[in-house]
Amino acid sequence: MTISILLLSAIHSWLPLAALSSFVLLGLLYIVLFRGLSRKQHVLLVGILLASAFVAATVTLFFDDTSYDGRAYHTEAILALLRGVNPLYGHIPGSVWANHYPKATWYFASLVIYVFRNYQLGKVYTVILMLACMAYSGDFFRKRGVGSVNSLLLATVTALSPIALPQMMTFYVDGALGLLIVITILAAINIIYAPTPVDYALFATASSLAIAIKFTGLAYAVVLCCGLLAIELSLWLIFRRGPNAFRASGMAVLAAVSIGVLVLGYDPYVTNMKQGLHPLYPLAGPNKRDIMARQRPVVFAEYPDARLHEFAYSFFAQSQAIQNRTESSHLKIPFTVSKRELMSFINPDAMLAGWGVFFSGITLVSLILFLRVKGWREIPAVLALGFVAATAVINPEFWWARFAPQIAVVPALLLMPVFRTSSSRMLAAARLVVALFFLNNLICGAVLAGASYAKSKKLNGELAQLAQASGKGEYWAYNMPGNKVHYDQFSGRKGIVICPQIDAPRALLPSDGFPLSTNIVRPEAHVLLVRGKCSSGPPLQ
Repeated sequence: MTISILLLSAIHSWLPLAALSSFVLLGLLYIVLFRGLSRKQHVLLVGILLASAFVAATVTLFFDDTSYDGRAYHTEAILALLRGVNPLYGHIPGSVWANHYPKATWYFASLVIYVFRNYQLGKVYTVILMLACMAYSGDFFRKRGVGSVNSLLLATVTALSPIALPQMMTFYVDGALGLLIVITILAAINIIYAPTPVDYALFATASSLAIAIKFTGLAYAVVLCCGLLAIELSLWLIFRRGPNAFRASGMAVLAAVSIGVLVLGYDPYVTNMKQGLHPLYPLAGPNKRDIMARQRPVVFAEYPDARLHEFAYSFFAQSQAIQNRTESSHLKIPFTVSKRELMSFINPDAMLAGWGVFFSGITLVSLILFLRVKGWREIPAVLALGFVAATAVINPEFWWARFAPQIAVVPALLLMPVFRTSSSRMLAAARLVVALFFLNNLICGAVLAGASYAKSKKLNGELAQLAQASGKGEYWAYNMPGNKVHYDQFSGRKGIVICPQIDAPRALLPSDGFPLSTNIVRPEAHVLLVRGKCSSGPPLQ
């Protein structure tokens, strides 16, 4: 879908054509991949795909995005694309982040919203990637001799990660990036041992998408591409494996980087350079914006430029939310939990110990079990762990879970050799750890889901009150100073059509407008709705 949007972005009616071409491309892809199936297998596969789509849509529609970033610059970019801004050479009115960040998820979201006429459905990409990661990781673990049931257990905690699970209710991209990096790592291991065309295709696809949705995805993909080529070259030159595997891996790497940077990531990687900026602007270059100085926990001032020390502190710390960074932080005994920690997951970007309240204990127990069964002899698990470590440490801020979401797969990789043992005690212990891991991830998602549901219910109640008191019609959301939330994303609720701008606004109830108190960062600030006629293009319905 994203490729369709980019190829057709120069055409005036690019969204309708992109939608049409997307369905054509999906149909062709299905034919290429599954042309050898029987009629019964086709029916079963289509049924699974439709059921997966239904689950993804249901989860996505049930929760509004109540995150500040999701309602601010993510929405800023998506709404601009829906209103016809050309993604290759157009300017998005608003923040520097909307103009210069990678945009693949925004392209996808805008197309989904255009086709299905529902704004909240645009964030379905994380759920789709969770389902894809579950299917592929389950197959990966099964091929490693883990067994069908245990493979399903490991695949479940891998896909329902503590980063992706809460972020599936938002337009955040960190969880999606983590899933793509995990898929890329597992595909690389499969390529090294027993490659299939699907493994090469998934490696290229997942890594190119990672490049195109977040700047750190480029760094992670480069590390994985270089690591795969180095291993394949060694197998060719030292172990006489032959050149074909190295050439095939080289083609996959070339496709990944080319598509990720020159097609899906043309904006911003190429457009930044055309404007005389660093390819990674605004995060790099002479005019870069420092987004971390005001967000780093105060405790890290004691450890300047000590990324391993910072990670170790975050790993063993009590979970802490971003808005509480100035509060005192504390280390904790693994498997202990407090109410304050649970409240840290109301937002999708918990700062310290953002992998969950039990993650440190789960990882330590998994490591002990790994060592007990001499798991270092399982080279696929060791290679996968090495890839995770390499992609994490190159990020100076990998203490923050959302910036290194792939770390969440470490316990599953450590447990992979444990599930191959014949010891009933070890198997029981491994399954207990998986159960705790699932509970850890579920807590991360459930806390945010509860907060999101409450805020969505409040918003719907306020809009219903407005419709009852003032009638259905067209309104404009006047944002108070300091409020960067775009409320026209909620257009169509309760018969209230919210426009980006109106002619001759007429205030209603009270005389200075109707308040909506849904700014989650500054709850005391209200947004005013005034009635009029839409004047800046068709609103979202």
